[in-house]
Amino acid sequence: MLSKKNIHKRFNSKPRIKYHGYFVMSLLIVVTFFFFFISDAVSEQKKPENQFNWSGIRPQIKDTVIALSDYGCITNYRVGLFGDISYQWYRANWFKENASAEELKQLLYYNDGVIRGYAFDGLVLKKDTMIFEYMKDSFNDSIIVYTLYGCVGTGVQLWEYYLSTNLKKNGYRFNQQQKNELDSLIELKKNEYRH
Repeated sequence: MLSKKNIHKRFNSKPRIKYHGYFVMSLLIVVTFFFFFISDAVSEQKKPENQFNWSGIRPQIKDTVIALSDYGCITNYRVGLFGDISYQWYRANWFKENASAEELKQLLYYNDGVIRGYAFDGLVLKKDTMIFEYMKDSFNDSIIVYTLYGCVGTGVQLWEYYLSTNLKKNGYRFNQQQKNELDSLIELKKNEYRH
């Protein structure tokens, strides 16, 4: 039978593992560093610039492309819940203004949808005559373009991004035959989604 003395001893004794909290905390830190190391190694293998042929691209344009790609999305002037200024937006504008039309055409085949989107925007600004052809080609592409406007982020297929570009503002007008062709391509894509 337990006496008052034994009950008092039993409930007031210290835990057997004195440093249990330190053990859990150090284990959590080790696991966290392990996951950061693994994710960094995996993302380094997937970087698109490792497979791209950079011949014909100036070094400052290449550096800008890598920075734009690392950011991971096309942005507006302000992003996030509190409307922080987006340095990606400034970088993208510099890129679109300073890259030559030949560089932009080459970057339409880069392995990242963000760069393809910015390259298309740049060609629109430079009033390239092949815009309709680039739009048609984008319907055969499955790459995703990620965007962040304010605090709303989304991913769309390349052709959807190209269609959302403000072409009228930049003086582009499609003739009726081109409009019909784009409409039929859009309808084909809609039917693909339904099945």
